[in-house]
Amino acid sequence: MPKVLSEEQVAGYHENGFVTPVPLFNADEVAACRAEVENTEATMGEVFSRPWSDQILSAFSLGV
Repeated sequence: MPKVLSEEQVAGYHENGFVTPVPLFNADEVAACRAEVENTEATMGEVFSRPWSDQILSAFSLGV
């Protein structure tokens, strides 16, 4: 990433109060993170298949 903001980034900062996008990871790092997330989703089964409201209610009923 360049050390100087473009005119478009400066205008966006003045309008929104922040600059985006700020690249944190390269393509290989993103692919590795995505693979980990997909693996977690695949191995945790039903935790990711239930609606969030069910998971929240379960957490409250368990005292979590």
